[in-house]
Amino acid sequence: MLKGWTLDAAWSKFTAGSDEIPASALTITPKAFDNGSLLPGVTLGTNGTKIAESTAVSTLTDGALLDADLKFVAPKDAAAGQYHSTLTLTLTSK
Repeated sequence: MLKGWTLDAAWSKFTAGSDEIPASALTITPKAFDNGSLLPGVTLGTNGTKIAESTAVSTLTDGALLDADLKFVAPKDAAAGQYHSTLTLTLTSK
């Protein structure tokens, strides 16, 4: 039986060789999947690193369906190139 959980996101700066774009250029806005409703006890995070959290005890075999909008705004003075970053999602049970 799962007594709740948190789902967090973290990402690194964007790099292309020695050129960098700060991680703050990316924002994540969590939302319910397909604009549906959330399971009781599940709340969405706001813009930032918390995607969602649950305080409810869950014995469901199906999980919560979540979605998110990602917005990336590159600085106008960023050098052209192929930039890379790592996005990590971490699910922590309570």
